[in-house]
Amino acid sequence: MPSRHLAAAAIAVAIAACTAAPSPTTTGPAFDISDGAHNGNPLFFFLPPMVPNAGSGANQTGLAPVVDICAWNGSACTASMAHFTTDLATTTTTQPGNSETVRESDNGYIVNWHTAAFDLTTGATYRIKVTACGTALGYADVDVVSSGKDLKNVNTSEYVALLDDRTLPIKFQIEPGAVACGVPTGTISGSVTVCHANGCTGDAGHQVYLLDGTGTTLEATVGTDATGAYSFTSVPVGTHLVCEALPADPFFEGAPGGSSCPSPYAPGGFLLTVPAGGNLGGNNFVNVLAS
Repeated sequence: MPSRHLAAAAIAVAIAACTAAPSPTTTGPAFDISDGAHNGNPLFFFLPPMVPNAGSGANQTGLAPVVDICAWNGSACTASMAHFTTDLATTTTTQPGNSETVRESDNGYIVNWHTAAFDLTTGATYRIKVTACGTALGYADVDVVSSGKDLKNVNTSEYVALLDDRTLPIKFQIEPGAVACGVPTGTISGSVTVCHANGCTGDAGHQVYLLDGTGTTLEATVGTDATGAYSFTSVPVGTHLVCEALPADPFFEGAPGGSSCPSPYAPGGFLLTVPAGGNLGGNNFVNVLAS
């Protein structure tokens, strides 16, 4: 079988200023590359060897990006070639016995595309697309060229050239802020109890507030359930102040955590430092009514 060659092509859709603009009624195939260096997501970058220049920022670790490769006709995928995830159990490809997954490497992520195991077609185009947390981050179109001469003529500032049957390391960097997920969080929970002459009960519907560590910014509000319990979920890692609403009647706060809450909240609160995945429970308010 004749040898085939791959080149990942970044073909500009816009034509140079000296060239006449196409008719607005004419739509042709779209072949492109999209990342922070090619008018795409400014916090996502393909890395060498796919492109000559690497991203300059830090990689956000702990994500689970997905790399999809499909046959591309210029406007849509016509056949799936590979769906690489961070888990081999959820990775699917047309390659028998695939063992590749997306993994962290060298201030970025990587998955190796072993092209020798795929039945690629000369003259066809394939699109590599990267997503994370359900957000499309970028893509690169890969074209199969028919000769070594074509390979030598590849513009290395816009293309990634690769001999067929070799491995293409698909490397990329996702900088913090590119996607909303992946931020470490924890949980804060507790209860509000109200005591009076007839005993103590859970205070249903009482408002509890989550503020930043300085007590100046309100981050979330919850109401207690029928038993007086409350919970804040997906709380970002860091220091937070938990405060409660002032009871309607004169009261004594019997069990706050010793931290001061600003007006208009009840004076006692809990200053907590949330670790990644931590569940800080037992932050219980007890209000003893004076009447």
